[in-house]
Amino acid sequence: MRPRPRLIGLALCAALVAGERRAAALDTVTPDAAMQQAIARVATATSEAALNGPLILLKAKGGDDFSLLVPQLLYFSMRATDVRAGMAPAVIVDRLHITPQQQLRAVVPYLATPDAALQRELRNLFDQLDGGSAAEPPDFTAFAAVLRGGGAEPTVLIAYMLDTAPELGLALLADTYVTDAEARRALLTGTRSSADLERLARHETWWVRLYVVERMQQDPSLRNPAVLQRLRDDPHPTVRAAAGAP
Repeated sequence: MRPRPRLIGLALCAALVAGERRAAALDTVTPDAAMQQAIARVATATSEAALNGPLILLKAKGGDDFSLLVPQLLYFSMRATDVRAGMAPAVIVDRLHITPQQQLRAVVPYLATPDAALQRELRNLFDQLDGGSAAEPPDFTAFAAVLRGGGAEPTVLIAYMLDTAPELGLALLADTYVTDAEARRALLTGTRSSADLERLARHETWWVRLYVVERMQQDPSLRNPAVLQRLRDDPHPTVRAAAGAP
């Protein structure tokens, strides 16, 4: 994992996202021509004066808490063709002081998207927001409120956590979704041997089976080709993809 600065205020982020109803799920970002043009102008700006105009427009059109702007930044990043263009969204986030909680809240409607390009952009965003680094584990605190938010299941976020830190991700998911204490304990206190993972690979919950895939992919000593082959035919598309289904 590449080094990243640890962000502060993750508990605040979780508190601000908590309690809000999850917006209707959206598969893709619909581009706003005016905002896309303004972001492109930021990418080509060579002076403060050239930056001011597009930043003013983006702030005016970005919606409450930048809820309309943040998805447009993701859309622009998906189509960036050079480094300068790819840096424009980060410049805008910095100059408009868009907070981590505002970014996270704005992308909630897209967390079940099947769009592979948008999934990659969302994962890049989570990578920035979880505060992890080569020296420190990620902090998924801010994501807990999203998991509890109701509505469409945030499959992209769940997959990100289990890929980034399988044990931390599984613990948060179990604490969030598994209400029975005995079932939660059984899920979290196994030996994590190959045999234990084979048992979990038959679990009824898809993200438990995804956890098995990620653990086996990341630790060759636990890899069981027969289990992975079976999970390539899993009912859930995220599990199938992680297991290497064609």
